[in-house]
Amino acid sequence: MRSKLAIGAVLAASISTVSSQACDPGTAHLLGGNWYCSAVQAITYTNVGSSGTYNEIVSMNGGSCSSRPKAYSGPLAPLNEEGYYNSAEGQADGLVFLNHHGGDKSGVFDYALGNSLSYASTDGCNGAASPMILADKLLPDNKEIVIMTDKPCNGDCGTVRPGTVAYHGFDGDNKLFLTEFSMPNTGKTGWNEDMPAAWILNAAIPRTLQYGKPECSCWISGCGEFDVFEVLDAGNPRAKSTLHGNRSGGDSHWFPRPISKTLKLAVLFDGAANSVNIRILDDSFEFKPTLDGSEIAAMLAEKVESASTFAVV
Repeated sequence: MRSKLAIGAVLAASISTVSSQACDPGTAHLLGGNWYCSAVQAITYTNVGSSGTYNEIVSMNGGSCSSRPKAYSGPLAPLNEEGYYNSAEGQADGLVFLNHHGGDKSGVFDYALGNSLSYASTDGCNGAASPMILADKLLPDNKEIVIMTDKPCNGDCGTVRPGTVAYHGFDGDNKLFLTEFSMPNTGKTGWNEDMPAAWILNAAIPRTLQYGKPECSCWISGCGEFDVFEVLDAGNPRAKSTLHGNRSGGDSHWFPRPISKTLKLAVLFDGAANSVNIRILDDSFEFKPTLDGSEIAAMLAEKVESASTFAVV
């Protein structure tokens, strides 16, 4: 389904180094500069939270940006509403779909910082003048959708790029993302082609600058990214996960890329356990507009054929 998906949350960036040491004997393979162990159905990241600082952007003016240190601490820090989307029924509640086509009907463009966020057109390939519901269709290579809550920023999101489309991310230490998607091969081998991914960013990043001058984004100083399901080279049938932060790392176990059919995936942030659990769900799992605690506990208690645990250090 979605070939590029970025979910605006409040998570928490430095490049991680992973190796073959975590693999069972005989399962390690180095492909395209990345280590791969064996396929699994679940990966749990533990010891995720930490304390420290990152550089919060405090002003953006004419292509120049300034920042100041911002402290964070606690469970899942600095990774810290409920929303529902059904593409087949054209239904969305509590969510807004954005992309990086600022200057096309919404948002802004300039030569210093490029395109800001904009409302996404129904096909996800252009900008729109107002919020639209994403259509039930594939996104082509090199197109990206940013999903945030439908709560607009009204001076309560910190610094945002002037003229951008700005919304709140998904706040809180405990949250659950449920997605169903496919990642069919496109057969292309150009820059960033046939490399679909789903990841979660600190919401401050797209609201200021996701791509461009590093001094205009808090990413490089550790505010963050969690790559949930990422294909790292063209046509690869394996998808990996990686946490980028002032403490970072990535499990070399991988998930099978859903090429010929859709896959259901859960991503659970558990503040009490200081962990993030990524889990492939059974095809029969029903996506409901709401789930109670017992249903979530039952989902996590289900046995899987293979799983991995990765401690962030």
